[in-house]
Amino acid sequence: MTSPYRSLKAFISKPHITVKILMLMLLLVVPLNIISILSSLEFFKYYASQVETGLKNITDVYMNTLDYHTERADLYLYEMLNNSQECTILERQDSQSYEYENAKYQCYNILAGQMEQEEVISGYFLIPKRTGDCIMTLDGSLVNVPEIREYITNIEKCDNRWHVVQMGDRSTLMRTASEKNFYYGALINLSDQQKGIEELGNYSSQNVCFSEGMPQAEKGRIRAYSKSRRMNLVLSLDVSRSECYKGISFWNRLLIAVTFIFVLAVPVIYLYMKKLIVRPLNRLNEGFCQIEAGNRHYTVTDTADTLEFQDAYDSFNRMVGSMESLRLDNIEKELEKKKLELDNLKLQIRPHFLLNTFNLMYYLLRSPGGTGEVRKLILYLSDYFRYLFRSDRDTELFDKELTLIEGYVEVAKIRYPNGLEIAYEIDPEVRLIRVPPLLIHNFVENVVKHALSVGKCVHILLAAHYENGLVQFEISDDGNGMSGEQVKKINEHLWEEKETEHMGIRNAIRRIEYLYGPAAKVRVSSEPGEGTTFTIAFPYELEVEEE
Repeated sequence: MTSPYRSLKAFISKPHITVKILMLMLLLVVPLNIISILSSLEFFKYYASQVETGLKNITDVYMNTLDYHTERADLYLYEMLNNSQECTILERQDSQSYEYENAKYQCYNILAGQMEQEEVISGYFLIPKRTGDCIMTLDGSLVNVPEIREYITNIEKCDNRWHVVQMGDRSTLMRTASEKNFYYGALINLSDQQKGIEELGNYSSQNVCFSEGMPQAEKGRIRAYSKSRRMNLVLSLDVSRSECYKGISFWNRLLIAVTFIFVLAVPVIYLYMKKLIVRPLNRLNEGFCQIEAGNRHYTVTDTADTLEFQDAYDSFNRMVGSMESLRLDNIEKELEKKKLELDNLKLQIRPHFLLNTFNLMYYLLRSPGGTGEVRKLILYLSDYFRYLFRSDRDTELFDKELTLIEGYVEVAKIRYPNGLEIAYEIDPEVRLIRVPPLLIHNFVENVVKHALSVGKCVHILLAAHYENGLVQFEISDDGNGMSGEQVKKINEHLWEEKETEHMGIRNAIRRIEYLYGPAAKVRVSSEPGEGTTFTIAFPYELEVEEE
């Protein structure tokens, strides 16, 4: 039983944090109030920074929109000039010919049709240098502005760049370019863009400005701007700082001014609170970060200034020990479970496959000259079981499985003479890749089982490619194909747990997902009567491995 003296000593040496907080409140109640006021003032500064961030987001969005649409307009006009038959006619035919007038009319219709799809571009124009005819289409906001045609036909201003141009009472963004035997360009009504930006804001004092240079900042205003990545264009948006602070009352401002002298107490409070609360919390946080980073044996060895944090340190250390013990137990159980699952998959030797093989042996032994074929079959079975049970590895080099597949095809040709042809498209790198034993072999065997029939020759393509850390196998045949319901069932894993249909495919999916993670996929595409293609893909870091 703990004596009262020892309890009192512990209380004095390490008092509860609630007692220290109470003492702090009694001694520094007024400074804490001042800190609250200063925090409010910082809030308003923070609010102003949020306003600036909001303005910046608006300008970024609009500038990115302008960049996107101007770039698309430039590409569209360039493609039209170089690939349009009408532009070729305008370039070569006489201006009085029927072909010229028809091409001119078609060009106008093409530009007008493009304008109907535009959201930002306000107009397109095209001028053959040889004739000087201006083919132009404008939206309703610029159709009644006569200065546009005068500016466009002034060839001296053609410098292939976008410029901010004042057209009457409207500000426009315009580009006049020269390509081949044409002048061409596009327009954007910036006045409409300014109205759209102003509608997003909540401030009556906001100003929106498009310019080709950086406008000068005004005092007392919060400003944000964005520069175009492809044009000499700057979009700036600013609001009055006083409007942002309009919600602060006169008395709050007076209180802040009167209590400003108490700010000097803030460092003292900060240092004390840091030692009392912040430092122990940081110590615990560091411990959790160490655990997260993989240092599973990390413990807190510091001595806390309070009983609560000392208990937290001790609890943390006990938790680390319990986690490590639990982790080791879970790892052992999981490894045992996965090993059993893989062994079960590995040992699923199909009785139907063996029965057919022995029946084929019996048939060949009774046939004249079948002894040689039986030897091939026995050698294949020997290689088959040696490959399956040769070691405890979960994967084997695909080059070895490819040899087994080639042997299986030769055995299948014994059973189906002239009924099977196979072609291989194998990248050299794939031969060095490790795959689960019989993974690809099973899909080739599946083709022989379901696609081959007497009197028909089935063609199989086994392709394997490796690129950018991804392996992809394709097993294609021109056999009977599969129904849409079967394809959907395989691709969407719609089978029941106890269902035996597609068991080989289900096992293949489970094996590669376990070995290569959720990025591994097995997909099938098929049409009845047209054939089937299985695609197996998974990530793989290729390394040259020595046997």
